Amino acid sequence: MPVSTLLGRLLGFFAYAVVRVRRREVLERIRDSGIPDADRVAAAFYGKLGGRLLRFLGERPRIVLEDSLLAALEGARPFADASEFPGSGVARDGGPTSTGARPFADASEFPGSGVARDGGPTKTGARPFATASENAAGGVARDGGPTLREGDGGPGIVVAAAHLGNWEHAAAAAARWASEQNRPFAVVAKPLSSPFFQRWLTARRAALGVATLPPAGAFLAARDLLAKGGVVALLIDQVPDGRSGAPQIPFLGRDAYADLFPAMLAARTGARLVQVAVLEQNVGDERLVLLDATGPGTTDRGALVARTARLFSHLEAFIRREPTSWLWLHRRWRAPKGLPPVGVGNRLVSRPSLR
Repeated sequence: MPVSTLLGRLLGFFAYAVVRVRRREVLERIRDSGIPDADRVAAAFYGKLGGRLLRFLGERPRIVLEDSLLAALEGARPFADASEFPGSGVARDGGPTSTGARPFADASEFPGSGVARDGGPTKTGARPFATASENAAGGVARDGGPTLREGDGGPGIVVAAAHLGNWEHAAAAAARWASEQNRPFAVVAKPLSSPFFQRWLTARRAALGVATLPPAGAFLAARDLLAKGGVVALLIDQVPDGRSGAPQIPFLGRDAYADLFPAMLAARTGARLVQVAVLEQNVGDERLVLLDATGPGTTDRGALVARTARLFSHLEAFIRREPTSWLWLHRRWRAPKGLPPVGVGNRLVSRPSLR
């Protein structure tokens, strides 16, 4: 185990067992979400968070992008319709349906194929999806569905991410890919309350190739970057601005205000919307994986709310699978300033179907 990881876990254990930084709140959130063995999950979360912090401070990013994510970024259609996988319990988005299929299966389920039962990436890192360039004539992906040809979904890419794993290193890995593709890259991030630490964080991100866009005026800056074929990443699991007209969406057992900005940005700029997560397989071995990928969609409010709810459904499914990966310290279920308390007002009553 790397020294930074060991020291980080000791730091996390100290924060959990001795200082008890928000320990009660974290345990309540995990239990309210219905995730079993909350004490074990919380202790593991604090330990892993400490390790991630020290790796961000002193190590170069080692996160790799899964091949299915690369395919989606390059323009392939990564997901087939559920009817193409009859009985598999896999929805159009590649995630689990109500039958309970796992979104990431072990390669042993299809020996030698590198393709999981759900048609998604396996732990071997095989790339089950073809890019448009690989099937330029037929426009057919390896999954049997049509690819997105060059220009489909607009020139830019909006990446919907979350506080999963070492999210700062994940941004750096995505920025490195964008640089290799000659695409500008930036993240939209809320500033820290401390100006000193915010300046340090901005400088640290810049050293890793990540430009930061503040939320104020983010649309115009992001629009210009996307028009150049750029990539804009946003964290969807933060409490949105109270002026955003945010709906309340079911998330981990409770309603939560959700920001429509990622879906709106894709719709108004013609960019593709790609959702990612950080999957930690072993200590220090993290991969940026694909959860969903769609075209730009429309600016109709109902459509924006539905797409945002879809993002949160994918995120919840991933957190339930990898509960120690998410930042449970965040006060995610509070109401933005100026909006009614959670559970009152603009509420999406039912969870969207992902079939």
